[in-house]
Amino acid sequence: MIMFFICLVCLSVSHKTIGICYLLVAILCGFVGYVYSLFIRLEVSLIGCGVLFGDYQFYNVLVTAHGLIMVFAFIMPVVLGGLINYFAPVIVGFPDMVFPRLNNMSFWMFMGGFGCLVSGFLTEEGMGVGWTLYPTLICIDFHSSLACDFVIFSVHFLGISSILNSINFIGTIFCCRRKYFSFLVWTLFIWGTLVTSVLLLLTLPVLAGGVTLLLCDRNFNTSFYDVVGGGDLVLFQHLFWFFGHPEVYIIILPIFGLISTIIEVMGFRCVFSCVAMIYSMVLIAILGFFVWAHHMFVVGMDVDSRAYFGTVSVLIGLPTCIKLFNWMYSFLYTDLALSFEIYFVYMFVLMFLFGGVTGLFLSNVGLDILLHDTYFVIAHFHFVLSIAAVVGFFGGFFHFLMKWLPIELFLFWEFFFLWCLWFGVVLLFFPLHSLGMYAFPRRISDYPVSFLYWSSFSLFGMLIIASLVLFCCCLFSIFFFEIIACSLLICMFTVFFVFFTFMVGYLVLRCYTYLLLILHILC
Repeated sequence: MIMFFICLVCLSVSHKTIGICYLLVAILCGFVGYVYSLFIRLEVSLIGCGVLFGDYQFYNVLVTAHGLIMVFAFIMPVVLGGLINYFAPVIVGFPDMVFPRLNNMSFWMFMGGFGCLVSGFLTEEGMGVGWTLYPTLICIDFHSSLACDFVIFSVHFLGISSILNSINFIGTIFCCRRKYFSFLVWTLFIWGTLVTSVLLLLTLPVLAGGVTLLLCDRNFNTSFYDVVGGGDLVLFQHLFWFFGHPEVYIIILPIFGLISTIIEVMGFRCVFSCVAMIYSMVLIAILGFFVWAHHMFVVGMDVDSRAYFGTVSVLIGLPTCIKLFNWMYSFLYTDLALSFEIYFVYMFVLMFLFGGVTGLFLSNVGLDILLHDTYFVIAHFHFVLSIAAVVGFFGGFFHFLMKWLPIELFLFWEFFFLWCLWFGVVLLFFPLHSLGMYAFPRRISDYPVSFLYWSSFSLFGMLIIASLVLFCCCLFSIFFFEIIACSLLICMFTVFFVFFTFMVGYLVLRCYTYLLLILHILC
């Protein structure tokens, strides 16, 4: 029976089955990436030898694994492979994707890519070059193991999977829509899917070409990025960030459409100025191709190039503000039912607004040079890229879960989950802005004692978010056994209370030690 079920899932071409498989695997990958980040924060919260016992290479491997898994194996699959795969054919009125076998193939390419990614981090000493894969660190002189080759192959596999998904989405939207179904009456979720698919088709081949040249430099004695052989190190940065910056919009544009759909359903009317929302999404995608080099202000660009990329980076905030203002207008003049998912919409708007404001600081050339490679940059892109996308995913997940399935959660536990997520995110990432303003560099595991207070304080938010893992286990157990669900709720509350008590005592002790050090220095 089990083998029959496995074969049924493996060979299935149903978009719903494949979408559920994407969701389950991506959530598992997200849990693995979260555990990596927990070890990172535990290590950074201690001075000297922490939980990793001074193994700096292993710390770099954790940082690299966390970034690559969260971007390529969690956020992208859970949005593109999960939500869009499941709901896009239903919304356009077609029973399945236009290429169902291609859909199945894309899922197994994703599984192969994730397998190569994990193998890369478990091979020999692992790959600790950072998720950007810069050639100065990934070249054969510094990382001679097969770990880097595994990771490069995983990027190829995951990229092919995303390209196949994009072709399928575009074909389904254009070829399988209902008769007399105008483009302007598409939901904003479908528009976000379409724009995202076009972005993927145009940017992923550039990334594939860049990492292929890396593979050639490592194994075939070429010199594309080797300065001694006449190569150019900055070339890879241009190729990577030409993909890397539109990647932000690849992830967030479907979430924009999902948030707009929730507002429309809960408010029983369209979002204010839907046409402007469509134009803003298209304009964001177009401008995203012309701002990649604002990640590279410190490589020695000339003044004119800095002025151009800084100006376009500010301009991209205009269509983004259109979306934010339209959402806020819809909040004010639409009678929204205050349901559980609406609070996720409010949280998403606040998170994205705050992350966008900090992004305006980084569009200034002078400030960007000062804050480059500091924790300020980490806090900015976590608010925009990861936290806002995850909050939007949670909102859409609970929205469709409550609407389509006969499941009712306890109101207390719903808001317990919501507020734990909110306070955890705030306590985790707000202190990182202060660390960045004090020029605390990222990707280091040891630091002076002056940074101890904020680093320890951010760990408190990390453990609050950790308590939500038990809530997710409880949510899935509701589908099977109610007794297990109730017991997990009790365990979750107990673990949360223990974490809270432990961290309060831990922070009090750290603050006391920090004050003693200050008094000792002053006296």
